[in-house]
Amino acid sequence: MYARIFNKQIKNVLKLYKNANCDKSAGEFSNFFKNSSKFASTASVKLHTKHRLYKDSENVYAYNILQSMPVFSHDLLSYVDVAVPITTESGFNEILDQDWRSKSAEEITDCFKQVLSYCIENNINVSDSRFDKLVDGLMDRVQDLTDVNLSDLLTSLAKLPVCESYTSHNFHDLWSALDDVCCWRIANWSTETMFFFAERWYCLNLVKLSDYINAFIDRNLRKVLNLNKDQIVHLFFYLKKHKRVKSTFDCQSAVDKYIEDMSLDEIAIIAMTLTQFDNKIKLENTAAAIIRKTKLSLPHANDFSLGRALHVLRYSSHALLVDQLIDLLDHLVPEIDRLSNVCLIHAALLGTTLQFFHPKSLEKITEKIVNEIGDVNAVRLKDMERLLLALTMFDFDPGTTPNFYRAVYDEIHKDSRRQEFVKYPRCLPSVLNFLSLRNMYSDDFMNEVLDKEYIVENYGKSAKNVSRELFSLDVCIEVERPGYAGNRLDPAFRRKVTKWNVEYTPTWDQYKKLTTADRFVLDVVGTVAKIVSGHENLLTEHVLPNYVKSEHVKAARISSYESSAVAHDWIRTSFSDLERILTIKRQPKKPKSAECQRKEVQRPRSRSLYTTNSYLNEETLSIRDFKPYEGVAWLPRLHNKTYYVDDYSGDIWNDDGSLGSNCTISAQGIISLRLHNRVRVDISLDKAVRVMNYKSGIVLALSPTGSSAALLHPNGRVYQYGSRVEILAHDFGGNNKYAKMWYKGVSFTSDQCALVYLVDSAGTRTTTDSFSDLTQDFSLNVFYSSGNPHMDPGSYGAQNISDAITVLQSSNFWATEDGTENWIINNVRISQTSDGLVRIGRNSNKFSLRTSPTNGSASVSSPFLHCTGSLGQTRHLFVRRGERRMHYDGSSFIVRNAGHSAGFDEKHQLKVY
Repeated sequence: MYARIFNKQIKNVLKLYKNANCDKSAGEFSNFFKNSSKFASTASVKLHTKHRLYKDSENVYAYNILQSMPVFSHDLLSYVDVAVPITTESGFNEILDQDWRSKSAEEITDCFKQVLSYCIENNINVSDSRFDKLVDGLMDRVQDLTDVNLSDLLTSLAKLPVCESYTSHNFHDLWSALDDVCCWRIANWSTETMFFFAERWYCLNLVKLSDYINAFIDRNLRKVLNLNKDQIVHLFFYLKKHKRVKSTFDCQSAVDKYIEDMSLDEIAIIAMTLTQFDNKIKLENTAAAIIRKTKLSLPHANDFSLGRALHVLRYSSHALLVDQLIDLLDHLVPEIDRLSNVCLIHAALLGTTLQFFHPKSLEKITEKIVNEIGDVNAVRLKDMERLLLALTMFDFDPGTTPNFYRAVYDEIHKDSRRQEFVKYPRCLPSVLNFLSLRNMYSDDFMNEVLDKEYIVENYGKSAKNVSRELFSLDVCIEVERPGYAGNRLDPAFRRKVTKWNVEYTPTWDQYKKLTTADRFVLDVVGTVAKIVSGHENLLTEHVLPNYVKSEHVKAARISSYESSAVAHDWIRTSFSDLERILTIKRQPKKPKSAECQRKEVQRPRSRSLYTTNSYLNEETLSIRDFKPYEGVAWLPRLHNKTYYVDDYSGDIWNDDGSLGSNCTISAQGIISLRLHNRVRVDISLDKAVRVMNYKSGIVLALSPTGSSAALLHPNGRVYQYGSRVEILAHDFGGNNKYAKMWYKGVSFTSDQCALVYLVDSAGTRTTTDSFSDLTQDFSLNVFYSSGNPHMDPGSYGAQNISDAITVLQSSNFWATEDGTENWIINNVRISQTSDGLVRIGRNSNKFSLRTSPTNGSASVSSPFLHCTGSLGQTRHLFVRRGERRMHYDGSSFIVRNAGHSAGFDEKHQLKVY
């Protein structure tokens, strides 16, 4: 990773030196390369520090808008300063040097608040080693934190001096543990409280990394139609900041509901999110309302808000909105002088999507840009390229003084613009292409951008990624600059680029289904053919390969049309790649008969719980298949078969895999579903799940909140509770291995090892630690949430039998053609294939359990961990939590954390990798 960072960074540095004409001695560069490893490490740290400290103006402006529209009351979980803060160094050292593991969560929270002011004054952050004992105490008491404590801790962390990285010592442990607590509590929080804690995570600048933000967005997207206007705007802001979850169509429906009440600033936040994810406004009423709001707000509109509104309107343009967009540009012309250049570029591009021409706005925008074009800070290379796109699209010369095209040509040849070629590497080919349309060429720059190394560096090796502008520039050189002797696209490579950029001319008898656009082209061809007295007088072919669509050429007799012959000969000699494409197109297609049609073959079973041919398919959602689960009749006892009685509950199973019973409700109100191949699934009313694979000796469990999970497997056992994961790996020689993933790293040892080792960010070292006894069936503790003070003990007992019956009556069952049986019980999805594979999903498959009695495999996946186990020749046990890993294959036991690995080899000896 560091090598890649170094190579990329050093390449850019050398480019900047080259472009700036900077003279460096060989000795200076030699010293620089000697410290290359140091540079790589420093670069990686500084990159993240920049991410941690730097907040771009776009998000800051949007956040300031949100402050004027709060979605929670100011007295909700308000932060209260302590009465006696720490002000001296001796007091600071004394209060932190205590046994905080014996303190309560309230006392630990107060300590963070007491030392806050002293840390700010002396620039001390939580990565300081003096915080170690306090952080250790918080890790032990994190499950006891109240909502007020949680809010105070997040607020204190945001106020403390910034750490070097989100992985810094103590800081990573703190925020990841608090993140887990927020995920546990979110199910019980109101919408107002959820937005409150989302803002706390934004203040920490950890929105992208927080699992809570992901859960927060997921929950609110499902109920977005029930949110009010302010909450919707806030949700769009977090969608933009998170950058991992896209907005749904329901989001746009919710926006349409309140669009008339939104200001231009609020619309700008919506527009930011939509354009970031390339989402168009799908509702015409919403786009029309944005146009009206923008037009009314023009006299006092902010540059930022106006630019974002114009951006989303351009991206979402609809043919029925052309008149309204032209009217908007008419009202925009008087305001051009006061607007920023970035905003004006969005205005100039507004007509490019639908290709409507508005000369007044283009003239005035170009005049303002050309007057400031010499200022590198005012007009970027990127701005010139975008404006050239709008002008050349309509072949428009705005008539400015100096001429805009000549000004751009002269500007790109200045040394002050060389650094922008590195910053915006794809802009230069586009600028050269647009200037070539005005018959203005720069041989030096064309030789540079058509160099093979330049193309691979900026576009990659695939011809698919080469921009149309670069391809068009090469074609223009072929046509208009026969004397050019510089670099050109390789003929074989250009043939591939042509195939990606040219569309076939549609025909009525083509093999591929006609689209609406194809039918429109054919209607035009038919109309023109009538005008010219038949198709024999009309030629529809690609004259130049850099145009997507084919051209129409009319003549008295097309067979004797000299220009047509010249065009075909020129294409055949100069663009043989396009001629090959056209030749292939002219070859007759094989008739679509029963013999040549694709045979319908059964698709292999998907590994995902939600398969396209078992759940969300139109065929499987029919009334015939999707019906309420009514159960099946009890099977009679067959005396000629051997029966097995499991050790846990006395369930009876046939030796051939058929079940002796189907679904029951226990005396504790637990729903038990017995599947074939001796698999049982228990579901509680609060959605706790326990799976028993008696055939392979596997037990899986998931708590109601998902904050704890268990896996009992012949290869070992895994117990996850909160931010900790404890592991027992079975060794057939009697030397069992143990590991624990916690906030300090990964601790591990074995039965025959007298030492305990810790793998943390510094490497591998010895430590002292204890490991839980995992020899008992702790899956019951996970299922019943024993010891969790936040769980209601009334969720289990005879009083819940009637509720369990109601849940079972409202469940659903259906079977697919491949023999897969599916249940939905209490919003828990259960699926079993014909070979016995059981897959269980909860919370939109965020939590999933999987086991197979055939091969003895099992897996547990949740936002907190992912673990798998299997038997057979590839037997293994694997656990992953964050950046921590453990892998055991029966002989080698390896743990990994923060880029460091250690473990025991097949001879049970310590090995550090």
